[in-house]
Amino acid sequence: MAAAVIAGESLVFAGNGFRCPLTQLAKHYGAESGAVTDIYLPKWFAHNMPAIHVPLLIVMAYLHIRNYRRR
Repeated sequence: MAAAVIAGESLVFAGNGFRCPLTQLAKHYGAESGAVTDIYLPKWFAHNMPAIHVPLLIVMAYLHIRNYRRR
């Protein structure tokens, strides 16, 4: 179930040109850059979140499949 949610979210992100679909909504409600992650995270981290998280998702999927096959 969790894998399906992650896959769906990744497809929406990729289908929107690797840009969060909520960016326009954030801009509409007053965020200057359309990003709200800079409130809590350093700018370099917020800017590179896809580059940081995609490899982690790939490793997670690999380990999950590997453990599933061992059963």
